[in-house]
Amino acid sequence: VEIAYRLGVSCVGIIFIVMAAMGYGRALLRTNDRIIMVAAAMFLFLPSPWLNVLGLLVGAWHMKIRQNASEGSAASSG
Repeated sequence: VEIAYRLGVSCVGIIFIVMAAMGYGRALLRTNDRIIMVAAAMFLFLPSPWLNVLGLLVGAWHMKIRQNASEGSAASSG
């Protein structure tokens, strides 16, 4: 169970880092968005479970905010 947990959390961390490096994750990411995603990913690589949860929550919350912002700007321009 511990191995599966660590593997899952690490995979999500890698996804967050890739999104930050590419500058896109369901919406275009600005520099400060990229910094937030890298910070969330770093929390996922630490051994503490509560920091892993914090990283997951921050990353998912930020992705949702960026997606809502991009949908709002697309709806107002189209």
